[in-house]
Parts: sequence; structure tokens; C-alpha cells
Amino acid sequence: MPSPLPLSLPAPPPLPSPLPLSLPLPPPLPPAPPLPLPLPPAPPLPLPLPAPLPLPPPLQLEAPPAPARPPAPARPPPAARPPPAARPPPAARPPPAARPPPPPPPPQSLAS
Repeated sequence: MPSPLPLSLPAPPPLPSPLPLSLPLPPPLPPAPPLPLPLPPAPPLPLPLPAPLPLPPPLQLEAPPAPARPPAPARPPPAARPPPAARPPPAARPPPAARPPPPPPPPQSLAS
């Protein structure tokens, strides 16, 4: 009878030591050169500025009352319509053309 297999696997080999978490910092940057303090004067504007636009009138919160409209003049009564004109009677259709008689059947041979 063969030997039973072990129920637990052997432990894996130990991992190599991890990298250090903190890396050495690069050397600090040299300080920036100082900016020149006196700025050159701005050139004068070539054109004068336009005059400011006038302000719009203030908004009214309530609408002014609408002027009263004069009453509309009374309409005259509608004119009576004339009676419709009598239609002429429909034209009589011509009678249908007579059909030609059907052709006589072909003679049958007795040999068949």
C-alpha cells in the first residue's frame, strides 16, 4: 500500500528583503534669480476712451395702466344671401354600345 500524501504543503522559501520605503531625496534646486523690481512704464494709449453710454431708464415694477379703448362701433346686420341658383339637370348619358356577338366555337374534328 502506497504511503499517504502529506496534507500540508511545504512552506515557500522566504522572499528577498523588500526595498526601503524612503528613497534619498534629490539635492534641492538652486534659488531662482530675483526679478527686477522697477517695471518699465506702460506705453500711453493711442486713442482716447469713448464716452460712457447713458444708463437705461429704471425698470418699472408695475406696468402702467393700459389706456381705455373706445367701444367698437355696432356692426350692421349681415345682408340676406340670395337663394342658390337652380342646378341644370344632369346630361343624359348615351346608351352603352352593343357588344359584338361572341365568335362561333371552332369545329371539333371527329377523329379525336
